[in-house]
Amino acid sequence: MPRPRLFLESDAVAAVLEVFWRDGYEGASVQALCEAAGVQKGSLYAAFGDKRALFLRALAAYQATMLDAVRARLAGEAPAAERLARWLGGVVRGQCEAGERRGCLVVNTAIELAPRDAEVAALVRAHDSALEAVLREVVQAGIADGSLRAGLDARQSARFLLTTLHGLAVGARAGHGRAWLDGGVTLALAALRAP
Repeated sequence: MPRPRLFLESDAVAAVLEVFWRDGYEGASVQALCEAAGVQKGSLYAAFGDKRALFLRALAAYQATMLDAVRARLAGEAPAAERLARWLGGVVRGQCEAGERRGCLVVNTAIELAPRDAEVAALVRAHDSALEAVLREVVQAGIADGSLRAGLDARQSARFLLTTLHGLAVGARAGHGRAWLDGGVTLALAALRAP
């Protein structure tokens, strides 16, 4: 009879997510993952299968949390341009105020694993599509409320904002300061705002 688990899988996933986010997939040792989760290697593998399966669980948890956070930051009755400025400003603050410049786990994963792992690449693209849909709705609202330029292509504008988000994450991870990141945000918003 198998022994009962003495840890919550959700707690273990949250703990190892931090290791993967900090060290990347390749850089995260099994020992570091076990230490973070507070379990032995056998228990970790019994619960999740292997390092890759554990990483996929952590990535899915991160993606869900990030998508919820973006939706919450973009919600509200303010004009869409203000909501976009608040969201991107929050991204910059979050990247710069963090003790470690970790960037975005999804972007880091796209760079590290997607070129050689079709399943991971599909997960990254699906996440980008979900974010794009959220951003497209905000752009459409901005066109309607007059805070964004009339005639914008909402889909392409959402992709532009998503590309801006990716660039902020990479720039922060590379060590660029707040002024550098804020400059990108200012230019991105200026390209979309109504005159």
